[in-house]
Amino acid sequence: MPDSSPYEPKDQLLGYQALLVGREGADSTLDNALSETAAFGLKLPAARAIVREVAQTVDGWKEHFQACCVSDADLAVLAQYLDNDRLGAQRKAHANTPIKGAR
Repeated sequence: MPDSSPYEPKDQLLGYQALLVGREGADSTLDNALSETAAFGLKLPAARAIVREVAQTVDGWKEHFQACCVSDADLAVLAQYLDNDRLGAQRKAHANTPIKGAR
C-alpha cells in the first residue's frame, strides 16, 4: 500500500475467518473449507485440485520473494506466518496430496 494509505495491514494470525467457511464454522483451515465445497460452487475433487495448485504455488513463496529482492527482515516476518506449524503444515499436506477425478 502507498505510504499515504489510511489502511495499515495487521498481522493477526487469529486462526479464524470473518465468515463461515465450512462445517467447523470460521475455523481457518483448508480441511474446513473443503468440508463445504458446494457452498463455493465446486465438487470436492475440483476443490481439492484448486487447493493443491494454490498450496504448491505458495510453497515456493520464499524463493519467489528472494528473486524479487525482498529483504531478509521482511522474509523473516512473512515466514512466521507462512511457514509456521499451522499454516506451513497445512500447505505441505495439501501440496503433496494426490488428486483423483479432479475437474
